[in-house]
Amino acid sequence: MGAADRSADGALNPVPVPRFRCPSCTRTCSRLPLCICPHRWYGWSLQQNVLQLLIAGALLRRTANVFALAYHTVRRWWRSLVAAHGTFTFHLCSRFAELGRSAARHDFWLACLHRMPLCEAMAWLDHDGIAVP
Repeated sequence: MGAADRSADGALNPVPVPRFRCPSCTRTCSRLPLCICPHRWYGWSLQQNVLQLLIAGALLRRTANVFALAYHTVRRWWRSLVAAHGTFTFHLCSRFAELGRSAARHDFWLACLHRMPLCEAMAWLDHDGIAVP
């Protein structure tokens, strides 16, 4: 059982993480549930809130202050989304055609986040074999 995060009082919020073993090679792999972001300490919902504020035009420092996050963390999340935008857009539009109506990057992500939460969009990308941040 893994820990998704810690609550404000420091208590762990345990979340079961399914582990699978290959019968032929005996190697194992785990599949993270939607609530856990791979390689990140913060949850998808906080990342979505941060990205929505940035998409709306807020500055990185202002956004970091609003959410009491390090500036470098907010900048890393933003740069990661911008860098992967083309790949993410291609795969999400191939599954959800209506997202293709949004030409500009900020319009695409507003439409995408209106249609589904960030955790779901990232789960679809993961399902398609795309490395999610």
